[in-house]
Amino acid sequence: MPVIGPRFWVRGVEPLAVRSAPAAQRRDFWAQVTVWVLEAKDEELRAGLDRDGNPMAALAEITRKRRRSAMGPADPNAPPLTPAYGLSRTRSLFSAQPTAAANGVVCWWTYDSHTGDAWGEILKYHRDGTERLPVRNVFGLAPQSLATVKQRAADWWRVYQAGLAAPPAYDTGWGRATALPGTGPRTAAELVRSETATPGRRQVTIGNHTYTMQGGLGLKLPPRLPPSFGSALPKPVKPPKPRAAPKPQPAYRPIPVAKYKIEAGPGVEEEVRRIFGSSATVEDVAQLSGALHKSKIRITKAWAGNGIEMEIEHPWVKQMHREVLRDYNGKTYIHNTIFKEKNPGQHTGLGAEMIKRQAEAAKKFGVDHAETDAAKGPGWNGYYTWARTGYNKTIEPEIRAKLADPSKWAWRDHKGNTGVLPPESRAPQTIADLMKTPEGRGWWNHHGEYTEGMVFDFKPGSRSLTTLEDYLTETRPVQAGP
Repeated sequence: MPVIGPRFWVRGVEPLAVRSAPAAQRRDFWAQVTVWVLEAKDEELRAGLDRDGNPMAALAEITRKRRRSAMGPADPNAPPLTPAYGLSRTRSLFSAQPTAAANGVVCWWTYDSHTGDAWGEILKYHRDGTERLPVRNVFGLAPQSLATVKQRAADWWRVYQAGLAAPPAYDTGWGRATALPGTGPRTAAELVRSETATPGRRQVTIGNHTYTMQGGLGLKLPPRLPPSFGSALPKPVKPPKPRAAPKPQPAYRPIPVAKYKIEAGPGVEEEVRRIFGSSATVEDVAQLSGALHKSKIRITKAWAGNGIEMEIEHPWVKQMHREVLRDYNGKTYIHNTIFKEKNPGQHTGLGAEMIKRQAEAAKKFGVDHAETDAAKGPGWNGYYTWARTGYNKTIEPEIRAKLADPSKWAWRDHKGNTGVLPPESRAPQTIADLMKTPEGRGWWNHHGEYTEGMVFDFKPGSRSLTTLEDYLTETRPVQAGP
């Protein structure tokens, strides 16, 4: 299996005799150690421990309240980096294999289709930390885990040399092999979080040992899905009606500005009707994506069965993923997971135009709000763009401290404009308050941070909609797209 993205190695746990053993025996040894490394790392992540074996920094209360996961229902009380427990990418995408030289184990996180990169790239941000992001370093095995692996390895090697050891786990070319936990879920709630409930896994037997085969989100799954999965959604066939019968009016009118090529997975139509009523169609609900005209939209059920997910393809778009979910209080909302242009700056106002389309569809469907985590970093400017177009959030203490610090009042935006934050803009209650003035926008462009849980309110007359309309009035919106 190719190793991608940031990684770490486990070495030095072998008995001295392993180093001088024949290559075939070394490969067997490190293949077995790989299984124990996978088990140990998963136990650490399950317990919320970092690479030193210490509890990771606790989540902020605002993060707990707005906790989300693209992989399943998020529990506010789940450990850091694993909001959906075993379904979370930090656990489900972790992988390991013996090194080519058979002298250790290399560990990494596999490809994630939501971010379009190895999940380790995201965890690298947590490893390094920022002013507002606590350090949570999971690149490595904790000392106590290494000691356990070392002891098990020594015991296994003695048995192996006597010709009694069980065959080691091995890579099948489809996914990685990990030891199956011995205890199963006891309740329905635990089943959602359990390892055996994770999509994309199989149990196999090697000798007398049972393993779980995990493909990971980004790996190519075997052909087990129904033939209809991914096929173009057929148009419904209307039964013949008497000429005198009135034509029924649909409960939802599709927005005429965009037509899509839709691919729907198993159970999507049923899930759409469950959330929006028997009259709703997949074509109508696809408008909630906000996608441009002629986009290709692949729709699947959400992992936990509480909504749908939409993966969007378009010539102007590099990555775009949306979720339409229903929370435990019965409110329907949109989680805009990721959006990235292919050629940033080429199509001015592209993000704002998509938000506008999404807002129009949300009004027809009674969707309450949209949420997103606004990124900042090389190639990512959501922290500014989404604030500029109507997303809002209460100013957090770290930003409030910056606003009160005279050394932070000066700013320089991405266009080279400079200025100083005026006194009347130094005590905003929300990001929208700060973005009301050019000076406030310039300050946020310079000093703003990655912001979790930004919200766009779809209610008529909301501040979000007013901000969006003001922005679109100031700028030239893009056309419907090619």
